[in-house]
Amino acid sequence: MANKLTRLGGPGKFGAWVRYGGKPITQQQLDFAVKNYSVAILQPWELDAARYLKKRAPQMVVLAYKCLSSTRSYEPGPIYSSGVSYPLAQSMANSGKDFFAHRLNGDRIEWKGYPKHFQMQVWNADYRWHWVDAVVREMRDSPFDGVMADNDVENDYYGLDLPIQGVESMTKIREHLDFLVAYAGVELNKI
Repeated sequence: MANKLTRLGGPGKFGAWVRYGGKPITQQQLDFAVKNYSVAILQPWELDAARYLKKRAPQMVVLAYKCLSSTRSYEPGPIYSSGVSYPLAQSMANSGKDFFAHRLNGDRIEWKGYPKHFQMQVWNADYRWHWVDAVVREMRDSPFDGVMADNDVENDYYGLDLPIQGVESMTKIREHLDFLVAYAGVELNKI
């Protein structure tokens, strides 16, 4: 029988370190994480921290944060927390392939309470393909074990105020986010 204290990440390690950005990671935080956590969720540009954790705690699961539902205009790049970056989404919109969600009056939807977060057309199969393609390319040969996909929402937390163009209910959004998560899982597991 396995020791009850043994969990993914090593003996006696149960917690998860979740970074939503902010100040740069300190050496003290990294060393604490190595000693105490079985999982770390970092921003996808925190590559050096991910490499450090994987080297010092190889059993730790190190995931990159990725947003399923929005793109953020404030991120400088070249690595982004969204699967479809704002520059890519803007470029595609300029060329006639718009992945931004729009209100019935045509305005883009910026999330209430989250300035510069723009809702994407998760119900659009082309959007889902671009999201998965970009994330798989980014994760291939990276120090990350995978992604923690955020904003797979049940309710209208961000003020979409349905109906919007192409969507009348949260059920439709939920259904297509389920498709995106399943598709991403299959493709990420291949690498």
